[in-house]
Amino acid sequence: MDPLFADEPLVLDDPYMSRMSEEEFFDFCQQHRKWRIERNAQHEIRIVTNGAGV
Repeated sequence: MDPLFADEPLVLDDPYMSRMSEEEFFDFCQQHRKWRIERNAQHEIRIVTNGAGV
């Protein structure tokens, strides 16, 4: 199965990613505009496909 086309979001499990400031997260999102990126209250960063996260 291709993770970029999964029904569930891809969670980025990286210690640095969870410690990003709001500004760093914004910059990360700007660098990857073609992706739908979300961060939840637990600071998990998720790459959401068209069918997930809605």
